[in-house]
Amino acid sequence: MVRVSAFADDAVMRNFNGRIRLAFTRGATEEPEEAAAVEPKVVEIDVVAYAEDCILSGRLPMAVDRLSDLLNDNDEFELIDVMVSDLVGSEPIESRDVLVHRDELLLVEASGPRGDPGRRNHTRQHPIIARIGPYEVRGLIHALPGTDPIESLRRRRPMIALTDATIEFSIGTTHHRRLAGVVILNRDCVDSITEGFPANAPKSDLAPDRSRLLL
Repeated sequence: MVRVSAFADDAVMRNFNGRIRLAFTRGATEEPEEAAAVEPKVVEIDVVAYAEDCILSGRLPMAVDRLSDLLNDNDEFELIDVMVSDLVGSEPIESRDVLVHRDELLLVEASGPRGDPGRRNHTRQHPIIARIGPYEVRGLIHALPGTDPIESLRRRRPMIALTDATIEFSIGTTHHRRLAGVVILNRDCVDSITEGFPANAPKSDLAPDRSRLLL
């Protein structure tokens, strides 16, 4: 038996032009697979997922230490207890769960700690400005001392963490600017990345340096 959660208003759902779709939840099978000897602890974290035409706020189950690892290791994700806001400015709607593919996620912002401190290396911070779909992001990428941050960015897996970030976008005719301690950027969806200024500098001081185009 397959159960599917539904949006409260199908007419509003038609405002979303992307490929985000409702999640299908399958019932238990008659012969469940054997459980792993040691099951990882699953926690739910609050996330804000930025797509091409909407923003989804909900919870994401996670059994790894770092959100970037979860996003890089999987192709699709189920968000639960989701509030969906389109960028046109329609009234937000709620859904019990929404299934999204990684290539639909332009940015992912999460609350909580930045992962296991024991896995962190000593790095240098490099400010960047990224334009990705309808969003402009400023933040710091982290690269090992002595390495070229540009080449480091290109060699990494596609979901890349930025710290001390700002996200700018519009909903309808209203401009928004959000501060985020950590944002995961989908490099495969980026339109451009340039070296920039510190993430929280005044906007008038944020003209990008076009001589150093990263992507």
